[in-house]
Amino acid sequence: MRKNWHSHFDEREKQLSEAFPESKMFWFVMTSCNWDGFEKALEDGLTTEKKLFCFLNKIWPTQIPKEIPKDPKISIFLTPIENLLKEIKCLS
Repeated sequence: MRKNWHSHFDEREKQLSEAFPESKMFWFVMTSCNWDGFEKALEDGLTTEKKLFCFLNKIWPTQIPKEIPKDPKISIFLTPIENLLKEIKCLS
């Protein structure tokens, strides 16, 4: 569903909200290596870091270095997982 991900997400969110009106749906992707939807969502002005989360920035999980770069300009993370956890915490 990579090419049609946004309409797929909207349809699944609609189905979920019909079945469970107080629910909230999130889209989490491990890496941007094989999914450009996150960048397209930013370009289209869609809300990110509230619903859309992409963990790794142009790197596969097997390529994560043992030492994470300390320079904030060099980040292997696109969306920190803590942002998703904060959104989930707000639901309770």
